[in-house]
Amino acid sequence: MRLEENQFIKSDLKKSAVLAALLASCIILIYTRSWFSIPLIIFPLLLSLSYTFALTCLFIGHLNIISGFLVAILMGLGIDYGIHLYIRFKQELLKGKTIAVATELVATQVGRSGLIAMLTTMSVFSILSFSDFQGFAEFGKIATLGIVCAFLSYFFIFPAQALFYDKIHWLRKPRPRLFTFKISKLYFTTPYFLSAMFLFLMVASLFLLPGLRFEYDFQKLRGESPASEYETVTTDDFGYAFSPTLILTEEKGNLFEIHTALEEIKHKGGDKTIIGLQYSLNIFSREEYESKKDAIARIRKMFLENEDIIKFSLGNDRYENFRKLVNAEPFDENRVPSNLQKKLRAGDDYLVLLLSPADKNFFRVENIYQLEKEVAELKRRMAEKNIKISVLNENLIAAEILDWVKDKGPVAMAAAFALVFLILLVDLQSIRLAVITFLPLFTGLVLTGALMSVFGVKLNFINIVMLPSIVGIMIDHCIYLSHHILDYSKGASLKSLQETGSAIILSALTSLAGYASLNIAHHQGIRSIATVVELGIITCTICALFMLPALFELRKSRSSFTRFTKD
Repeated sequence: MRLEENQFIKSDLKKSAVLAALLASCIILIYTRSWFSIPLIIFPLLLSLSYTFALTCLFIGHLNIISGFLVAILMGLGIDYGIHLYIRFKQELLKGKTIAVATELVATQVGRSGLIAMLTTMSVFSILSFSDFQGFAEFGKIATLGIVCAFLSYFFIFPAQALFYDKIHWLRKPRPRLFTFKISKLYFTTPYFLSAMFLFLMVASLFLLPGLRFEYDFQKLRGESPASEYETVTTDDFGYAFSPTLILTEEKGNLFEIHTALEEIKHKGGDKTIIGLQYSLNIFSREEYESKKDAIARIRKMFLENEDIIKFSLGNDRYENFRKLVNAEPFDENRVPSNLQKKLRAGDDYLVLLLSPADKNFFRVENIYQLEKEVAELKRRMAEKNIKISVLNENLIAAEILDWVKDKGPVAMAAAFALVFLILLVDLQSIRLAVITFLPLFTGLVLTGALMSVFGVKLNFINIVMLPSIVGIMIDHCIYLSHHILDYSKGASLKSLQETGSAIILSALTSLAGYASLNIAHHQGIRSIATVVELGIITCTICALFMLPALFELRKSRSSFTRFTKD
């Protein structure tokens, strides 16, 4: 079942990656109306992805189920660099500059904004690199590597391409045009109203955030496959969950101690225990027979005392079979069939197969936590007796993920926010400007959480790793727009919005296309990624386009904070 589900996930990710690339290319082509734009924007992105996964293969060697989503994430984040470079490139052509001059200007000015955007996005993903859970740690490392590769690819390849394509005379050059924002009076007449409205939404969203829920029913996150349906049916039919716990030990004599400890833990757990049927070579051991000798003796005594009644009740044939069982001697361990021994061995180690009751299946998270608790108790008891064991169960990984999300996730997010703000502070050299740039990001994220709470959209251990990508997309919008505003004199927020707003919207649309492609997936957990990120991109883009310029418009009555000179 797990193999089939894994194959479905790989297939879905490949299809969604191809669909995302096609959708993004179509959106760019429709907006620019020039084939010139496709290689300029898409080619460096494809190169950066190649570099990223080549380096991943070299330094890490593999992807996991979590880092497998990085194609969609890096496409969404990486293409932002290209779109902002291209749109600004067009704006400079509109001002009458040659392609050579426009290329140099874009590389220096937009490249600086891209560098700060890269550093802030890196800071968010790099926090995951320090996670105790290897899946998250690898995800953070590969994402950080991918963001660096994307920025460097665009910074060096985009200018070279622009100059090269300029020499191809038959290639249709881009038509420069401004993004028309027809509600511009909002920023000039009501900046205080807009700012107050978004701040109110931010505060109100903070009160709604406690209603955001985590999906603890893993059955709702499975893939739609025959094997998944088979697992559900057979779990009930057989009475045991089809997710066995495997316990390995080096010495055969340890099996008896393991079984004894499991029975004691099972008795202690009562109705909550997940310990069910246990199977190993211990059932043929002399130690197991000796431990049951008293019980067998009582059964024999009861048999002899009630022999006539039992014979009358069972009939002659069944009575003879029962009598042979009662009087059976211990099984000679040397006579255990070799094929059976092979099934209960794992190389040189001995295997204990532990099956949990069907009503304690691992679709429910409370049973996963109970498994984690009882396994920890087993390891503690074995350590006291100097017995080395290894315990394998995929649900222990799920428990580790949930523990990290619950205990360290909020701390990691707070650290990422603090690091982002620090980078903004160093870059802008002003607390006020850093706050103005950071507030739309924070507002967009809490508003996303509030909307998820209102509409019942739940987080899960799959879509929660997409939150850093929302932060990355949002902070890119804010940095590019803030830098553009600061490149002009006081009161030029609308002009900056006209020139950068199209890049923000085009970037948001291509990112939406990338994540929307995940809706075709068979796996419900993957589809949940699309819902969360789409909601985040929409709310964060609105905050960037409306809240950030309004906050800058509040400066009109004050002295200028502009640090950059106008060309």
